[in-house]
Amino acid sequence: MLEIMTDLSAADWIVNDQHNNWDDWDVLATAGPSGYENYGRLRYIPDPMHKQTNIQDEIQNLDPAVHPSDYEQVRIAVETLAPFTNSPHEAYMLMWTGSGLHWADELKSAPEVDKIAMGTGRNYYLFRLSLKDIVDHDGSDIWQRWLENEWGFTTPPWGFNKPPAFFWPADQAWCLTSDVDPHWAGIGGSQVAIDALIADSRIDVVPMNPDEWQPSWEWPNRANRLVSVKRAVDGSRRIGSR
Repeated sequence: MLEIMTDLSAADWIVNDQHNNWDDWDVLATAGPSGYENYGRLRYIPDPMHKQTNIQDEIQNLDPAVHPSDYEQVRIAVETLAPFTNSPHEAYMLMWTGSGLHWADELKSAPEVDKIAMGTGRNYYLFRLSLKDIVDHDGSDIWQRWLENEWGFTTPPWGFNKPPAFFWPADQAWCLTSDVDPHWAGIGGSQVAIDALIADSRIDVVPMNPDEWQPSWEWPNRANRLVSVKRAVDGSRRIGSR
């Protein structure tokens, strides 16, 4: 059951993360909260083979009949991660307000988590649900089902076909983070949890070091995300944008 939260305290651990600052917000928004034993990168589509590769060319070459949707890949990842939490019946997710959810009457008065990556337009709505809500349904219709059954939508608002920006069980044993920009999701968890994801042949998960650059696609006619002058000059930790 999807529940809109008015008490935002469940997201405090992300708001208070050490990377939630102007220099490091991109690490938090893409790789996820700090402090996990290991990290992996769920690649929705393959990494570019060459720099400046146009993502639209890659998407056009994908066969939707055999390539799982982003939703389905997230569903599989959550299914694989489920044994590695002690709170499978209580989980939370943050959905980006820019996905069009603000058009829903039920959310017009809902409070927003607005202290993550401040200044970048990344405000979120907080929801409570269970892992079962994700795992037991085909990823491609999760949002459509909720919108129709609970909110009366017959057509999802623009952008509501995005995976959650952050998704985690209540015990914070792991966290899946899927920002609007990268072609991948960052996942933090224990060594055994990340190893299980990497071993799952249904999805494409590779090890990730949040302190290193990550592959990125080029979007035509779209500028790269703003980076701090410090990052541009000294080449310090950076998650690649696309």
